[in-house]
Amino acid sequence: MIYRARFESSSPIELEELVQRVADTIREDDFESMKACAPFLASYARKAGILRDVINNTIEDMLLDRTVAPIRTPQSFILAVHDKFYVRCNIWAPIASGIVSKPFQERLYSLEAPHDHNFSFLTVGYAGPGYKTDIYEYDRETVSGTVGEKVSLRPTGSYVLSPGDVMLYRQGIDVHVQHQPEQYSASLNVMFLSDYSRREWQFLFDLETSTISGLSGSAMRSRHELITLAAELGDAETTSRLVDVSERCPCPRTRQAALVALNTINERHVIS
Repeated sequence: MIYRARFESSSPIELEELVQRVADTIREDDFESMKACAPFLASYARKAGILRDVINNTIEDMLLDRTVAPIRTPQSFILAVHDKFYVRCNIWAPIASGIVSKPFQERLYSLEAPHDHNFSFLTVGYAGPGYKTDIYEYDRETVSGTVGEKVSLRPTGSYVLSPGDVMLYRQGIDVHVQHQPEQYSASLNVMFLSDYSRREWQFLFDLETSTISGLSGSAMRSRHELITLAAELGDAETTSRLVDVSERCPCPRTRQAALVALNTINERHVIS
């Protein structure tokens, strides 16, 4: 069952204190230590003005032309970064009803798309009524991860992430479907980092057929896309580096992708 709690009497703390408390508490891939961080996030969520500061600071960066890289999604804002985790603010907006724009916005904000995560994270409702989410569980140890594969998804409830509610999404266990909020809402997250997120895919699911419908996960996908590109455009040095990846990369799926790329390169040389 997904972890969910509410902390009514916590006193507000600053972002710096949140980061220090989480850093002192968290142990990699340990769900109990993640749960122990929930009251810290709840206390930070009682601080007034977080959303206002996020918006104002981001606009200031635009005016001063300090943005050195595009924001990956328009509703996510990084507040602090630590080597074990990072803190972010997510803004959830009602979806426009236009026939053309609605599907695009649902994909953009990961709404109405059943998915798991290759990382664990705590989330707390901060502002607005929050969004509704349907939760499922599955046993990733029994899944090979191929598109079309049958998966046993067990529904565990539907919840609304209202202000003060804290939930822990466990990597490779909890699957959820986020539905659009009725009004603008915001949540705060502590996103836990580990080797797991660098070697495992995120899965998309089809609830009607109870199957894996797609693969996601930015770090994994980026590596695979780069390796595919290397097979098409690389030189002799690229090939040598791909051999190293196929032999020494800690991620087995990335090693396999490198082998496929090397096979593509060898086949092209034979044909030419």
